[in-house]
Amino acid sequence: MAVERGFQSEHLTAGSVGPLVVVSYRGGTKAELEQLDAFQAQLVAKHGRIASMSLMDNVNSMVRMDEETRKFSAELAQKYAKTNIGGAIVVRTRGIGAVIARTSLSAVFLVTQNGVEMKVFKAIDEGLTWLRSLPAPNPLEGLSVTAADIEAFVKL
Repeated sequence: MAVERGFQSEHLTAGSVGPLVVVSYRGGTKAELEQLDAFQAQLVAKHGRIASMSLMDNVNSMVRMDEETRKFSAELAQKYAKTNIGGAIVVRTRGIGAVIARTSLSAVFLVTQNGVEMKVFKAIDEGLTWLRSLPAPNPLEGLSVTAADIEAFVKL
């Protein structure tokens, strides 16, 4: 099942398969997150509940996010807390930097209470399995998207 492109900017590529939001991050600005907000709002209006998968290929660009953008990102998580069943964060890079990034992100999610359950993974299929395991009503029930579908979307 193909991931349909929602929008693409310098740092973000966002798409969806039904109620699953897929975002590939290479950094980001507040204006780009505002585009993502509008895109997610359309999906919530259409499906009622969503799930999200965020793909990070360059963790350093996320670390350098300015404070205004970081704050807005946290506000978006709060905004969608009631309609987003969970967010899988996939850190796709390899090596010690990726291990440190996954560990750091996991620690942040343990102490940050934004209302959306978030979990960090090293592979797309692990993230999809976890999202599908979340309790009902789970909007991904019956959705046949695969890791290969998401990989194909990211490569476009």
